[in-house]
Amino acid sequence: KNFVEVIKSRKLTDLKTPIEDGCQVAMNCCMGNIAQRVNKTIHWDSHALKFTDNQSNQYLTSEYHNSIAFPKV
Repeated sequence: KNFVEVIKSRKLTDLKTPIEDGCQVAMNCCMGNIAQRVNKTIHWDSHALKFTDNQSNQYLTSEYHNSIAFPKV
């Protein structure tokens, strides 16, 4: 609720926690979901920004609908 209110008001000083904390929580939730899907312990390579096994890495991207493609950067 606080995050949405700050977006509407554009007053970053009203945030109750840094945005980076929310990002970390979301990443941990996604990693937990991926670990459950592959049914094993997973390991994150923070320098490469991917998992150490290909089975888990397949869940880091998804196919876009209607043949939308974004250029590789």
